[in-house]
Amino acid sequence: MCLLLLAAAGCASPPAPSPAPGAQGTGVTLQEGDVASVAGTDLTVRVGRVTDLTSQGCLGGPVGCKDHALLEVTRGTERATVVLYVAHTQSQREQRVNQAHALGYTITLADLRGKRVTLDIRRPG
Repeated sequence: MCLLLLAAAGCASPPAPSPAPGAQGTGVTLQEGDVASVAGTDLTVRVGRVTDLTSQGCLGGPVGCKDHALLEVTRGTERATVVLYVAHTQSQREQRVNQAHALGYTITLADLRGKRVTLDIRRPG
């Protein structure tokens, strides 16, 4: 409910789409610099840099503020660098700027506030 209210105010992306039948997702909230193993997966996520321009009063407004998180995702010896953006508009949501596919998982930026991100990590069904 809280995410829906924030999305209406243009402060955060909407909740991730409903999972496909059989898909399992894990939510994880991390701060810039955190490294964590993601429960229920074989992934480790490191949050490199989190940029929240909207909360700092970006002059471009929510549409022009490129709020984003830089992540490094690892599974065993495999690595992927992912940049996820907050989807402020319907067009950005349709483009799925808040979502990436890495190492067999779909990673969605569900919320970005300050230096903290909430991710939804799913293995496609």
